[in-house]
Amino acid sequence: MPLFPLLGGCLALFSGQFKTANIKLFVAFSGAFLFSITILNIFPEIFGRSDGNPSIFILFGFLFQLVIEQFTKGLEHGHLHLHKEKNFMLAPLFISLSLHSFLEGYPLGGNFFEPGTKTGFIVGIGFHEIPAAFALVTIIRENGASIGKTFGFLLMYSCMCLLGVAFSSILGSSGFDWVQLPALAFVAGIFLHISTTILFENSENHLYNRLKLVSIILGMGLAAGISYF
Repeated sequence: MPLFPLLGGCLALFSGQFKTANIKLFVAFSGAFLFSITILNIFPEIFGRSDGNPSIFILFGFLFQLVIEQFTKGLEHGHLHLHKEKNFMLAPLFISLSLHSFLEGYPLGGNFFEPGTKTGFIVGIGFHEIPAAFALVTIIRENGASIGKTFGFLLMYSCMCLLGVAFSSILGSSGFDWVQLPALAFVAGIFLHISTTILFENSENHLYNRLKLVSIILGMGLAAGISYF
């Protein structure tokens, strides 16, 4: 999992010719994949294993993402507009984004998933971590940080998802495995918010709209392939 944010961050660090438009199309692809995996794969896992109604945790996850975005400014969507803002603080931005990544990794710490669901979940996290890390590194560099310092931030961020997995495993072995289902429902709410925000964002022109539609179809097709084949 750390390879995905490392890839996105390194693209921002060392690929000066990489166009923002390419990132936006990949964001559309990843948003469609994330939305489809949530609907086709994660929701059936949640409701199929629950004796109660886990919907409240999905709602909490959705609302949590709304709060987090007050600090991340949509960076987990691959947004690159923060350089236009003069008064934002990097520390809350980095901490909020790291917490977001930590929580995404938490449901993976136990033996809760079926193999197909786990694969889709991991790939979904990875796909949306690439543009998020790209945006994070871009913002850090635009605020005057050296390459070494920026890469340090990238390494820390890349480890957060694995820390979530490790923390979940420790709690599970201590008898707290009952937290897995609410945690998965919570993360599904986060995924639902992120993916729908990406899918329904306004596009700049008709050409981009067509390319975005193709990206969305490809993302949904890949998710369906992982879910059913």
